[in-house]
Amino acid sequence: MSLPRSTPVTVDLPCWRTVAKNGGRHLLENTLAPVAVFYVALATLGLTWAFVSALGLCYASLAVRFLRRQPVPALLLLATALMTARGVIGLTTGSAFLYFLQPSLGNFVIGALFLGTLAIGRPLVARLAGEFCGFPDEVVEHHRLRSFFRQVSLIWATVFCLNGALAIWMLVSVPLGQYLVLSTSSSTLVILLGIGTSLWLFRRSMHRAGMQIRLGGRLLGRPVSGSSAS
Repeated sequence: MSLPRSTPVTVDLPCWRTVAKNGGRHLLENTLAPVAVFYVALATLGLTWAFVSALGLCYASLAVRFLRRQPVPALLLLATALMTARGVIGLTTGSAFLYFLQPSLGNFVIGALFLGTLAIGRPLVARLAGEFCGFPDEVVEHHRLRSFFRQVSLIWATVFCLNGALAIWMLVSVPLGQYLVLSTSSSTLVILLGIGTSLWLFRRSMHRAGMQIRLGGRLLGRPVSGSSAS
């Protein structure tokens, strides 16, 4: 794709509050809520009901979206698939260690998925990013933004592999109660760092492409002087 050098492109995206709300909803729905439900059920009802409760929450989230005819995010489908595998193994073996080992190993699988979709030229991160804020065609198709999606794919592959390594280390090193708190907090921190780095790279790529970002009607900066959108 090639745009005239003299033609500035302004890309309208949702305001930061909307983006943060969407991101927070995904984080709560796919990570924090299942852990909280598992912990409460474990403390009050026992290990078996903890397995059932966490899995039931994921399917309840899916059911609510289907009943309301709302689109189902790819993140929720992925989380439900992983939770199903964990629940089956947990209920079959009765082992909390194996239950929590699954998502730890799953982090490596997701990291490999990011790398695999990058290798075939269809980065998964581009689709996932669209669930937080829709990108216009001129952004997705631009060569500098394609480069951005490649870079971010590598970042998120690293994020998931690092989370997997940390989770396995904590799983074999600390008691279950401490593991739930430490693994959730460390995973959230690493994810937030990944988000911050991704946003910085996105803004830099937009400027280098000669594009302006307008969040919720507010213009952020100007195209880099002499930049080219070609």
